[in-house]
Amino acid sequence: MNSRKLTLLYQRIRVHNKYQQQQERRRHYCSIERVKKLSAQFRRIASECGEDVEATVLEPDLKGGDASLDKYTTCWRGKWGVKGGEGRGNIVLRPSTTECVRGFVELCNKEGAKVVPQGGNTGLVGGGVPEGYDEVVLSTVRLNSVMSLDSSTSVITLSSGVILSDAIRHCADLGMLYPVDIGSKGTCNVGGNVSSNAGGIYFTRFGSIRDNLVGLTAVTGRGDVLEVGGCAMRKDSKGMDLRQVFVGGEGAFGIITMVKMRVWKKPTTREVAVVGVGGWEEVERLCERAQERMGGLVSAVEVMDRRVLELVKEKVGGGGMGWVGGARYYVLVETMGFDDERDRETLERFLEEVMEEGTVEDGVMAKGEEEIEAIWGVRESCGVAVNRAGGSWKYDVSLELRDWEEVGRMVEEKVRGLGGRLVIWGHLGDRNVHFNVVREKEDGGEGSDITDAIEPWLYEEVIRRGGSVSAEHGIGQCKGDLMEELIVGEAGMEYLRGIKQLFDPNHILNVGRNKTFRERDK
Repeated sequence: MNSRKLTLLYQRIRVHNKYQQQQERRRHYCSIERVKKLSAQFRRIASECGEDVEATVLEPDLKGGDASLDKYTTCWRGKWGVKGGEGRGNIVLRPSTTECVRGFVELCNKEGAKVVPQGGNTGLVGGGVPEGYDEVVLSTVRLNSVMSLDSSTSVITLSSGVILSDAIRHCADLGMLYPVDIGSKGTCNVGGNVSSNAGGIYFTRFGSIRDNLVGLTAVTGRGDVLEVGGCAMRKDSKGMDLRQVFVGGEGAFGIITMVKMRVWKKPTTREVAVVGVGGWEEVERLCERAQERMGGLVSAVEVMDRRVLELVKEKVGGGGMGWVGGARYYVLVETMGFDDERDRETLERFLEEVMEEGTVEDGVMAKGEEEIEAIWGVRESCGVAVNRAGGSWKYDVSLELRDWEEVGRMVEEKVRGLGGRLVIWGHLGDRNVHFNVVREKEDGGEGSDITDAIEPWLYEEVIRRGGSVSAEHGIGQCKGDLMEELIVGEAGMEYLRGIKQLFDPNHILNVGRNKTFRERDK
């Protein structure tokens, strides 16, 4: 092809691309007049509710250049959401009361404004960030005024915007244990945990959010304030349980403003050991032995492969990693109890037994709280290390332990020729494995080739083996297309849409994030 023809071709491509960009901007562009109108009405409502108006209503810069709202409109990985630019009209609302949330939702119904409920914006599936330039982000970060523990009923009442680590610390100071503990606890919010049905490291010992949720307050898409549950009695069979509609609902049915969670008596002992294991059969045997030998004392059993630990050492630092050697896998075992001498002896005896029978190659037992935190720090740095490695693809699934190695090997075969490599960690006790593919490139390594190689094959394989395509991360924008085909089926989808219609008849809540409900919106 001569240079003139090549130039004409490039010109045609540029014209076509410009046309596509203009069409996309028309779809998402929010007019200055509409933003000003909505903003003025939101400010009026905030003022009537006694809010700090300037802190509650954050207005975007539609001309671009202002990135101050990006932390609300873009997910922390930069994979989903919209960034500051010409035409972005995402107003950010940060109410501090349920009444103000209700007022905002009523106005959005009247004006036809779509709402994206958002907690701490720590999610991994794009469930809490806008897709278009005209959606309103309703952040719960300022709903944080209530944190009250009733020791007589072992129930804590929390505003939904309370940071998880604050709830954990508050309970600990009063001799209680909050049952949810996840890696993002320093920034995530308790309401967001309920909306995404977050799991965490203590799922096996203390149960799920569904198990521990006593009650909640939520503003539905209709603008109604619902207070559901609230009975602190463990035996409570008075009809259907409306609380569960909001657990894992990702804001599609209502915006949670208050939660009541059951808490546990804080154990007085905490012991941690980490052991090196040569093969996957030994990992399975070790997990089984831990439950047999120590039973109710076991609070967590975690696994990390050597490759992710090497990545942690390289990208985060090697502090507290003296126990990492040449084993293929490392298993962290934690126990909690109420008898200092006996509990430590129980874990020591268990380690001696599994070493004698050859299940483990080597291991160490933490001496005191400082070493315990150092070991857990390594485990919680796995995700950080992957994020710093360049491009990363995160898959959060549940599988029987016997399937982890085989499915992992299949993933690795699919990405090896594309420059990707697989690293694994997970929660052995509840069968939740994190398959993470990393590709280190100067451009960040992101690309559709690895995505196309893994999806939807991996999800189909997990379903075929009786597992879950989302163990604890949720659905969001990432897995919404799987709902009908792989998760609930056609009939199930019809019932879900019926529930959506009841709670949010105008479809203003989180329609774009969870693709389950997009059909009605369109």
